[in-house]
Amino acid sequence: MRERIDIVVPEAALAANHTKAERLRKTHAFEPTDRTPVVADIQQMTALGARACRFGRYVRSPRDNLREQILNHKWRIENVRDDQPIPTERLTIVPDLGCLRGV
Repeated sequence: MRERIDIVVPEAALAANHTKAERLRKTHAFEPTDRTPVVADIQQMTALGARACRFGRYVRSPRDNLREQILNHKWRIENVRDDQPIPTERLTIVPDLGCLRGV
């Protein structure tokens, strides 16, 4: 079964990607920036709660786990406006198999 998951982002948010990336680069290199960058550290469980998704759906199977992680990324990209650049080339998602085993 294939499912298409579209991620919709305003052009203005995408246009800010270069500025965000440069701000983070300068901060990591200890160079002066226009301001301190702010990046929300949103964990999987936080995104599940924000999406009103139950944990049981997240751990039902490896396929469901991967789908929910993709939807968590979609939620973050569409709703959180911080200094983390929006990924436009690829998403890197690693199955959370620890939660599936009860770690």
